[in-house]
Amino acid sequence: FRNPRSNEIEIFSRDFKNGGEYTGIGLGLLLIKRILEKYNGEITVKDRVKGDYTKGSKFIILIPEYIGISKEVEDMNIATRNY
Repeated sequence: FRNPRSNEIEIFSRDFKNGGEYTGIGLGLLLIKRILEKYNGEITVKDRVKGDYTKGSKFIILIPEYIGISKEVEDMNIATRNY
């Protein structure tokens, strides 16, 4: 799936395709990255076998814990009820 490390940033860009047998519209990783950025998270990619990108990739997703109501929800002026 992956290109060498020099292209690591490209895999998170719009329309990236590795030229292999799999097809798609090239939005998957970009979408994930944008959603994570919205929540101050991040996604990184590493070689599954250290130093050998041809053996596959490992994606690491970090999402910070957040407790409370987001600014977007507060701005909606939604009345809450306890049932």
